Amino acid sequence: MILLSFIRIFIFTIAALMMSRTPVQAQVKLKAREFKQTLENTPNALLLDVRTQKEIDRSYLPDAIYLDFYDSTFSTMIDRLDTSRPVFVYCAIGVRSADAAAMLAQRGFRQVYDLKGGIINWKLAGLEVKKGKDFDPVTGMPKKEFEAMIDPGKVTFVDFYAPWCAPCKRMVPALDSMRTQMGNRVKILTINADDNLSLMKAYKFNTLPYIMVFKNGKRVETFSGEMTRSEMEAMIKKHEDPNL
Repeated sequence: MILLSFIRIFIFTIAALMMSRTPVQAQVKLKAREFKQTLENTPNALLLDVRTQKEIDRSYLPDAIYLDFYDSTFSTMIDRLDTSRPVFVYCAIGVRSADAAAMLAQRGFRQVYDLKGGIINWKLAGLEVKKGKDFDPVTGMPKKEFEAMIDPGKVTFVDFYAPWCAPCKRMVPALDSMRTQMGNRVKILTINADDNLSLMKAYKFNTLPYIMVFKNGKRVETFSGEMTRSEMEAMIKKHEDPNL
């Protein structure tokens, strides 16, 4: 009986020690308003912007420090940050910040908050940003102007991209080639989402790349994410008139 009690106490003690050494899982994705509220209510918080200087020159969140995720020194620079501080990280739409958050957690940061959807979703939520030296108050073309670009006589394939978006860049050669080879029967449009936040809001999407297909002037299919040339061609073919 005494031996059994001793074993139970021993097991309980070991379990308690293991739990005490388990690191707190800190990678938490927060929507814009929740991110803002949590940031404001967290003492000694560090706000980290991992975008490029060109992006920051357009708009940014106040009191952030800037470390370009694409810079070769990024890994070295985050090693210099104080791991005891809660970190709130953001980028344009949430891809780079997610990778940065994972790197921070691996380095021992125990409170890492990632802005879901990035500063684009922050803007779409109507939250304030600071204007950079290249700030453009225009949110892009009106929906009616965009709709006028849709060819009612052809399938229209629309790719929403951004200059900083790596998957978007990988799709460019295929899109350029398709535009040359298929232009007589399909209209292919590429729209810079950074310059047209009003369209993102109107069509209710917040990820890039984002594809929309129109037939007879009406939207018939959408897709969020990177696509290969064969996937894009298959999507177009599905909506083409078989008699053409």
